[in-house]
Amino acid sequence: TSGREVQVVGAGTVGMNEWTHLAFTYDSGSGSLKLYRDGALSAEASTGGGLIDASAQPLWIGPGGGGTGSSGGTPVLLLDEFGLS
Repeated sequence: TSGREVQVVGAGTVGMNEWTHLAFTYDSGSGSLKLYRDGALSAEASTGGGLIDASAQPLWIGPGGGGTGSSGGTPVLLLDEFGLS
């Protein structure tokens, strides 16, 4: 959204060697960004609304954020399904 960084961080950790279903929803009208973990709402943030501008800021999924200075390891992810509507 206009080059601003917005983070939504869920509580707890994701265990090693186990499947965890993560889903994100974003409502451009209200600016609501939500993270679901195994079907339950885990965290939410407000962006102020508007479209996501991927050319201004990359989409980062994983520990530590994309170069924000936060500590974290390298994510090991299998992206099974991705949809935009």
